[in-house]
Amino acid sequence: MRLKLKSSSRVTRRFAPILILLLGLLTLLTSCRPELPSFSLEDALSLHRRLDESRTTPAGLLAEELAAGRSAVLAQDELLRADTIDLMRSLVPVLHDLGVREIGLFFLNAEKQDELDGFIIDGDNKTRSGKLLFSADAALGYLEYCDFMVYVQDFNQRLLPDETPIRLLALGEDGNVSPELLTVALGIAENITEEAVPVFLWIPAEDLGLLPKVPEIDDTEGIETAENPEVRQSPVIFAHHGPGNGYLRWNGLIESVAAERDIRDRTFAFRTAEPPFSGWSSNEAGIEAEIYLVTPFDYRAVEPIPDFITPESATEALTFFPEISMEKPLSWVASRMNRITRRAARRYDRMIEKLETQLMASED
Repeated sequence: MRLKLKSSSRVTRRFAPILILLLGLLTLLTSCRPELPSFSLEDALSLHRRLDESRTTPAGLLAEELAAGRSAVLAQDELLRADTIDLMRSLVPVLHDLGVREIGLFFLNAEKQDELDGFIIDGDNKTRSGKLLFSADAALGYLEYCDFMVYVQDFNQRLLPDETPIRLLALGEDGNVSPELLTVALGIAENITEEAVPVFLWIPAEDLGLLPKVPEIDDTEGIETAENPEVRQSPVIFAHHGPGNGYLRWNGLIESVAAERDIRDRTFAFRTAEPPFSGWSSNEAGIEAEIYLVTPFDYRAVEPIPDFITPESATEALTFFPEISMEKPLSWVASRMNRITRRAARRYDRMIEKLETQLMASED
């Protein structure tokens, strides 16, 4: 027994320098590990207080704006965000209850408006949602955009005979949002003399600059549409909270606070002129908007439609893929375009997974 102890002691002395070196390296690595960004505790408490005392829903603020005669515009920051499409689906019955009968969509082609009306309003199954989407933007071949059209069609079919269905307005021309169509949809065109009826438009954030400018009105003329039908008001801009490009806005403040709340409290909205925490800024939000929406929908990427582009449709689809030339066989070209669409969704999905990992690590 004594010999064993001597032997162990000798081995320990022999390897002690190595053990000390390893421990030193481990300490150095852990001490140099960059700390995850954190948010202000004061901001978190402030947001909690707002949710406790005066939580406002997106439907509530929408109702206020529509009642004042203003149309609304949802500015989508990232076209690969499936959770924003989830938001739009949830808003359809709300908008119908609030009297909105027209929803303008950036991903539909105005040349196909008649076919779109037949599909959405009349339930015409001769037209396919995928065909409508392809004609507007073949590079946007994702299931969620087709499913949204099918959802509105189904919603209309379930209305009572005396109820007016929702009409989807195509805002696109040649693969881009048309400023002229935006102007007409908002009832701001010069040749429109009847009273403006509020509509809801859904466009990419990068196209906000295409919205028509509404002349400022002297206070003495009044701004109430009901009092002065010829008055046109600028639309209210909504933004949907979500991640930035590779980071969580406000270092995950809203996500962390929402995770501590009841599911009901995870849906809220606020006017950006009266933010619920001091660290708010439009630069951090990424969009200049009057109203900011937060929803409990999981961040996720859209799902590509399998073989959305075929060899038969590849030539037409080339317009939406300027980086591809026509030097290869059509089957190869179609495959490459579908691959580009899939890769874009996968990249976004991987980014979301990475952000979720960072958020969980910061909470630990």
